[in-house]
Amino acid sequence: FPSHDKVFGVGDLIKTAGDGRVMFKAGAGVVAEVPPGSEVILVDMSSNWSGGELKGSKTFLEAKKGDAYLSVAKEVEGKVVAEVKTPKGIAKAGGKLEAKN
Repeated sequence: FPSHDKVFGVGDLIKTAGDGRVMFKAGAGVVAEVPPGSEVILVDMSSNWSGGELKGSKTFLEAKKGDAYLSVAKEVEGKVVAEVKTPKGIAKAGGKLEAKN
């Protein structure tokens, strides 16, 4: 993938078209991927550090159209909550899709 400097913040809408794909660091130990034809809002991206050590991190994306995927680094598993809300339900990185209420 070509590299472009772009900083995303909470509340940003990330759109991909055609064969476009976006991958970005979405928090401590989390990589997000937005595939072609998707519209995704970065709802939350926060982390808590103490003494240079990660205590906890949260990443939450909402796919308004299409999909989004999150991957969590094995080294921070258990300290990170990473979720994607889609019309089908909520998917948790390393977890299962939960039915929408």
